[in-house]
Amino acid sequence: MANFLIGEGAFRRAQARDALASYRKAVAIDSTFAIAALRGAQAAAWIHTGDETDAMVRLALSQPSAPGTATSPRVSLHIAQGMPIRPRRT
Repeated sequence: MANFLIGEGAFRRAQARDALASYRKAVAIDSTFAIAALRGAQAAAWIHTGDETDAMVRLALSQPSAPGTATSPRVSLHIAQGMPIRPRRT
């Protein structure tokens, strides 16, 4: 959680590289931290690291619904829709 919050601070100050580094750490500690992955995808998009953007969006959207709740990371799909997964070049 601490790395996510540090990332949020950097994100709000438009320091995308610092934010991305913190979101990476948050996801490395907890690969089910979907919102950290989505925010990481946004930060990665700001600095034009498309492959990382795609990977973080996929990670976030792969998470199951939280037990006993009506919400899930998939509810955040509206956030991710602004970050389409790019088709792979052949």
